Amino acid sequence: MLTTSSLGRAIATTPVTSSTQDFISAVTQADNNTLKVPLGFVALADLQTKGRGRGNNVWKHDNSANTQLAFTALWQFAGNASALASLQHVVCVAAAQASQALRIKWPNDLYTHAPPTKDTSSLDGTVAARIVTSDGVCQGKAGGVLCTASVASGKRASPPGCAHISVGDAAAVFDVAIGVGINVMPHPPFASLSDAADAGIIKHVSREEVLARLCNELEPLLMRHVVSGFDAEMRSTYTQRWVHDNHVLRVASSLSSSTQPEEVRLENVTESGFLVGRMVRDGSRVELHPDQCSVDLMEGLVVAKRL
Repeated sequence: MLTTSSLGRAIATTPVTSSTQDFISAVTQADNNTLKVPLGFVALADLQTKGRGRGNNVWKHDNSANTQLAFTALWQFAGNASALASLQHVVCVAAAQASQALRIKWPNDLYTHAPPTKDTSSLDGTVAARIVTSDGVCQGKAGGVLCTASVASGKRASPPGCAHISVGDAAAVFDVAIGVGINVMPHPPFASLSDAADAGIIKHVSREEVLARLCNELEPLLMRHVVSGFDAEMRSTYTQRWVHDNHVLRVASSLSSSTQPEEVRLENVTESGFLVGRMVRDGSRVELHPDQCSVDLMEGLVVAKRL
């Protein structure tokens, strides 16, 4: 049941689209002068033919409609644009809180997760299905988050009949497209919430239920983000929900001063969402930026991104 004030109260659905991010982008560009599209508007698609990920990544699909929850929500922030960099992390927290079967892979991927007491032999997934955390086993990738922003001409109103929500008081206003993709039904060879339900980790849920739960978790976090940003409390929540608990990864030589990969123990994230670790060799602090590198869980390696 949807309990939000604005998020998800106005929805447009389509059987097929290139991506819901493209859908929202077209809507906001056409509407930037009138601002008639309300705050919290959601574009929902049964199938994306070119679902977008970070950088030039493409969200993979199997041409089967209704297996994924694919949506992009329209929100706004008025204030410092630097706060937008960590927004994807906050959305990941909301997704992980909406389903106990999901954990976060830095910076914006969602993986299914099984407690150690559960039989995970029936779960589909990639080689990453053998990643052990302190409270269970990380299975394959089941989803991801993508947030993009553009300058808006003014503030959007909440949907008719909904309570007003403050997006900040600064003059600079940004339209933010919050994109989420989650495999809900079986989606081999990738993991899904249905696989987790088959293993007894969660109950079977529909795409509509997942959408409602995620909106219910996300809206208060978005309102909190306007005031507090990605503060220590939220960063702690993020790391409590991630798959990197006490992980030691090798940092590729192209990202360090060494000619050989260096072992780094992951610890936390910064206010801007950068990954923080300590060199195993000497305890020195390392910051890894999401636009410059990615974490390869299968290889236990942090690698430079191909730009």
